[in-house]
Amino acid sequence: MELLICLIAGAFAGILCGGLLRGLSLGFGADAALGLLGGWLGRQGVLWLGPDVAGALLGGGDSGVLAAAVLAGGLAGAALQAAAGAAGHALARR
Repeated sequence: MELLICLIAGAFAGILCGGLLRGLSLGFGADAALGLLGGWLGRQGVLWLGPDVAGALLGGGDSGVLAAAVLAGGLAGAALQAAAGAAGHALARR
């Protein structure tokens, strides 16, 4: 369940990042796909840290684990989309 939450949060963050930072957007589909991949990578980070530890840092209990999944997926999705968008546009200028 937490993986699904991370994927959805990552996709949403990738699309949102592409929409807000139009200079970094690679198109709706690519932004969403990069966000999904970033959400998965964020989930791997939560697993590495430990879902209970990450959840405890954000309030504990089920709500903390949910918040950790949303935060990790969203941040990683937006970061990956922004990095790929910057790299893609830098290469396109050459």
